Amino acid sequence: MFKNLPVEVRKYIYFSLIGGFSFTAIISIPSISSLMEISIENIGWIFSISYVVQAFMSYLIGRRFEDRSPNYALAIAKLLFSFGTLLLAIWTNLATLVIAQLMISFNDIFYPSLVMYERAIIPPRRREEVYSILFVMSEFVKSVIYFLISFLLAPLFGGIAFYRVLLLVIGISNIILAVSFLKVLPIVNKGKDLHKEHINVPVSFKVFMSLMIHQYLMFVAFNFASFMVISYYLFNVFKLGPASPILFEATFSITIVLFWPFKKRIKTNVTANFVTGSILLSIGFLMFSIPNMYTFFLAQVPCGIGFIFWFASKETIKMNIAPQELGRWEGFFQGLTIFTKIFIPVATAYMVSFLSYSSVFITASIVSAVASVFGIVISKFYNIGIKKIELKQKPIAPHR
Repeated sequence: MFKNLPVEVRKYIYFSLIGGFSFTAIISIPSISSLMEISIENIGWIFSISYVVQAFMSYLIGRRFEDRSPNYALAIAKLLFSFGTLLLAIWTNLATLVIAQLMISFNDIFYPSLVMYERAIIPPRRREEVYSILFVMSEFVKSVIYFLISFLLAPLFGGIAFYRVLLLVIGISNIILAVSFLKVLPIVNKGKDLHKEHINVPVSFKVFMSLMIHQYLMFVAFNFASFMVISYYLFNVFKLGPASPILFEATFSITIVLFWPFKKRIKTNVTANFVTGSILLSIGFLMFSIPNMYTFFLAQVPCGIGFIFWFASKETIKMNIAPQELGRWEGFFQGLTIFTKIFIPVATAYMVSFLSYSSVFITASIVSAVASVFGIVISKFYNIGIKKIELKQKPIAPHR
């Protein structure tokens, strides 16, 4: 239960709620672009150019903070994120859109530091539980806020002004989050630091690399089904209003919140959750491809359930089988993901223009299905590693 978690972990979960709500900034940029009547091809180029700057930095920063406190990396990441959102809230034109997108997306470069930080502060035997609680609380806050702003704020502020107010709140909130990593939240001395109760599941380095390839493929699938495509789809195909991307994301959040009581009763192990989650995400992406507004929103149900299963179990498995030098490998694959992002926005924009929106979502489904195959293989070897640990811990019966 939440109340039985260490105080420092509970504190981290509370402050992470700011990060959850801040996802609205990711939704805002393509939405503002559409409202500014920037074509999807042009916004695709803007996104791609911003990723060129970052692609080679993720590995270097991930490795650098193996021997330095990840708290400083996370504080820098949140400050850059806040400056980007505040810039977009104050000035809205093409030039500031490019700069804001660059600053906001820099948050991805510091993702390896976040993984190392969480590995050091979250009790190993409760990692899957902590990630589930973290998502449920975050999505509950998001669902409440999203419905309030969709039905109360949106009617008061038309179009871009609606997003200006949101971005202003997000920018101020992330400054608070940046300061909290330095003054309030637990300090981790080095990214290599492990939790005192760290569990190391004995598997080969090939299994760990397979997991990282799985994660990379899933992130590629998410990038194909990005809010750049979703926002334009909602505006141009279904002719919905400015708040529709927010409402669409709220459906995802509500799914997670409503499913949580049932998940607590499901006693499947971490690998079963891992495979089930990735398969459900594949189904959700495939449902996106059906050109029907109700099916499109309903697809968030398998996506929401799948994500809470997949992410919590994926992070648990990764931290248990990763080498101590996690930062460099997380940084390498994060850099690879960012490098792939250089091409995906442009590719999806032209797929939409010359094929259809459905072709983009079908591609996301295929990529995540391939990742699921990796997940099944990883699960097999992970379970073998767990059995080795259990055999070592099993007491030897005395001879009679």
